[in-house]
Amino acid sequence: MAGEFSPRKSFHGGDGVLVIVPNQESRDNLEVIFEDVEGYEEELPEYQEEGDFKKIRVPANIRVINQDRKTIDKFFPPIELRVAYRDDEISQRGENEWDGPKLAYWDPDREKYVILSNEEHEFLVLPPTIGQILEAKIWNWTGDPPIVVGR
Repeated sequence: MAGEFSPRKSFHGGDGVLVIVPNQESRDNLEVIFEDVEGYEEELPEYQEEGDFKKIRVPANIRVINQDRKTIDKFFPPIELRVAYRDDEISQRGENEWDGPKLAYWDPDREKYVILSNEEHEFLVLPPTIGQILEAKIWNWTGDPPIVVGR
């Protein structure tokens, strides 16, 4: 229906990435821009000891902007990041047990990966039997971070 109110917007881009943006308390009308990831595969560190994170791939570089085209880095309610993972990015531990990939973004100011694979970000791994998706909630981050799938 024309003029129908939507409590959130979805943006698809990158390599199997979905960003869900709920209406913000700030009333900003947010949009998601998927920027070029070229060069990040080579530029970003292969391994970070903190969080035991090993880079596998860079599926997206995301910028969230408001109606004035200003980059937004704080969200309330949080945005949701969903990234499809591949068969070769998991390992099977038992008959129905899997070690799924981790999710992070690169923070250039701190020169480190910020691991999203934790309780703080309400991280979920949907197993291969359901849907091969990594999901995290983001309340704040650096301006336009490359998203990284790792182990």
